[in-house]
Amino acid sequence: MIARHGFSGRLAWLTLAAVLVVACSSDEKTLLLVNVSLEAGVPAPQAVTIDVEAAGAPVGSAEFAWEKAKNGILQVGTYLPGGVSGLVTVTATGKVAGVPQSRDSQNVTIEADKTNGPMTMVLKTIVIAGDGGVDSGAVGPEDAADEAPEAGDTAGAREDGLDGERGDSVIPTSVDGGVGLDGADAGQGELDGSGGDDGFGSDASTQETADDAPIGWQDGSASEGDGGNEMIDGGSTGSETLTWHPAEDIEKDLVSRSFYPVVAVEPLTENVFVAWYETTKVKVIRYDRQTGIWGAIRTIEDRGSPKEVAIGTDASGHIFVAWDQQKKDTVDAALLGVWISQSSDGVAWSPPRRVADGDVSSLQLAVARNGIARMAWSKQTGTNQKGLFTATYDKRFWVVDPVPVLDANDSAIVDPYDSNPQLAIGGTGDGILVFDVYDLNKKTSVGVVNLTNATRSRLVILDTNTTQNLLAVNHSVAMNADSEGVVVWAEETSSSSAVLHLAYYKRSTGWSSVQRVVDGEEFYTLGSALDNNGTITVAWVQALATGGHNVMAVHGKVGGTWSAVTPLETDNKAGGNYNEFAEPMLAVDGLGNVLAVWKKKIDA
Repeated sequence: MIARHGFSGRLAWLTLAAVLVVACSSDEKTLLLVNVSLEAGVPAPQAVTIDVEAAGAPVGSAEFAWEKAKNGILQVGTYLPGGVSGLVTVTATGKVAGVPQSRDSQNVTIEADKTNGPMTMVLKTIVIAGDGGVDSGAVGPEDAADEAPEAGDTAGAREDGLDGERGDSVIPTSVDGGVGLDGADAGQGELDGSGGDDGFGSDASTQETADDAPIGWQDGSASEGDGGNEMIDGGSTGSETLTWHPAEDIEKDLVSRSFYPVVAVEPLTENVFVAWYETTKVKVIRYDRQTGIWGAIRTIEDRGSPKEVAIGTDASGHIFVAWDQQKKDTVDAALLGVWISQSSDGVAWSPPRRVADGDVSSLQLAVARNGIARMAWSKQTGTNQKGLFTATYDKRFWVVDPVPVLDANDSAIVDPYDSNPQLAIGGTGDGILVFDVYDLNKKTSVGVVNLTNATRSRLVILDTNTTQNLLAVNHSVAMNADSEGVVVWAEETSSSSAVLHLAYYKRSTGWSSVQRVVDGEEFYTLGSALDNNGTITVAWVQALATGGHNVMAVHGKVGGTWSAVTPLETDNKAGGNYNEFAEPMLAVDGLGNVLAVWKKKIDA
């Protein structure tokens, strides 16, 4: 169990050991991700070569060791020169001792200077035409060179969705009607003050490896899960043993107290970033996955009394750290609001810039693989009145929507204290924001808006129970790489019973009808995860007859069967004090493995 909240003193980090495919990041280049598997009966190659052609000319080539495959899938990628776009031919070739043995070739449509895919390729045994019986059956180099692709391998091959929904991630470079940093107009809030930079305040082209080096990748990012739903590498093969490394003191500061650490993992390089706050500081540290070394601690804020630190990273190595300064803690009114610092290497950080002013709270940050980022927060606008606001980072500027999601002056729908927002982001950069809202009978219900580019959908109330309130800390949201999403909530049905509900979102069809998942007596502090096949995992806290409030979980699909409720623990000593409850957090990797972490009271 890993405590998400309540850490003070020194920070410790636990890391899950796994096989790493050598990776790199690149700036302003086209990235193509490929999942390679074997057709049934095809023997495993020693290496797989990925060749890319545009208009008959080679534009990229890389070779990868098959031993890096996990559960029969080799997840890799290759950078193409900037400007390469449109229809390209991708050929994956399996080799043994350098001799081609299996192959798949497909046409795909890609976008320039973006992350494309992943596309799926299945290696099939190369079939050599007969030559009078002389061939011994082994594929020689000359045979491979002359061998024609099988029918359907190139012309008319499936495009694997790369020019469809999965690749629909084009973001406008400016947004009308928005408000930039510190009240500037849209398009005037770049972090380094220049109109042409990417807004990160440091040289985004700085790389620790060659720009054109091939990469190996592990599916996922924070919140693709891509957002409140940080994806991790959890796949394994038969000979691979996953173990926990011993806890390590990464701060090495015996004087300052540290609070609420947050973590993000770069989806390609698997470098790790941990941020936290102290009395007057926000700090961040970088772990280099290839060297296994924690770098120097960077102080990115040293004013006021920062709180609610959040962190996220995209697939190109851009890191975002956000925090807020609240009126109850910070005396200087000039420091109140939501702040951001960004980096392209985890070493050089932009100066703190204020995204929004005022007395804020409940800060949320989510970052997509493609570089789109989103924030949400509550803002005090009057006595016992808090509105809900959002901002979007379009790879150039942070733009605040001046129109609140919830207007604090509308007492018909707004809880007068806090709407408990939760934000998730999908692989395309689309987001879902879920929050508390009053229904027509002034009962607490589940409100949601969808965030696409810089636009926001109308408010939708998902639950239909207008006679009972939702349970405390009652909702959770998760999204996957295709920007499908799920919102889970619990509501009372009587004074001694409750039900767990969910609604599922697809971009093509919108929100599903409400699905009843499981009945029980109580469901507290919900956590959820959604994989790319639509499998939903939900965890929560409930009391057991044997004593204590323990973590339970269930998984299934909308319209499908659900597993039995499974206790993840039975010996948690947490009593009826809500502050003692576990806060389960879930993450899912590209293979559908789910990791749950939570805090635990171990004695009375």
